[in-house]
Amino acid sequence: LRLRYDGMCTTASRRSAPCDGRGFSVEVRPISSPDWYARREVAFGPPVAWAEVASGAEPEWLVWDLTDSVVDWAAGGSENDGVLLKLVDEQEDFAVGGPALPSASNADAAVRPRLVVWLMT
Repeated sequence: LRLRYDGMCTTASRRSAPCDGRGFSVEVRPISSPDWYARREVAFGPPVAWAEVASGAEPEWLVWDLTDSVVDWAAGGSENDGVLLKLVDEQEDFAVGGPALPSASNADAAVRPRLVVWLMT
């Protein structure tokens, strides 16, 4: 999974603004709530992948390797209810915010998220 960090962060008021230069650790956790889209809070499992944004980082692609999760889903080991990206617990703070990664609906197709899949036979 690849998402573009463009130097923008969410603020406490849920708006976007330039990040303050601090670094971030963003983890991926499998969601275990099949109806997560309709819920205020979702159940999720332990972290399965991490990406780091260094202090003062320039725009860059953040990459999370979800191979083990995808293999587990394909083998029927667990349900694929999606994944949750969140700051690591030590950095979570509703008053501060974190990186605002461009979404799939971003007007600039070059910065939209990418899911890269390799088929191994």
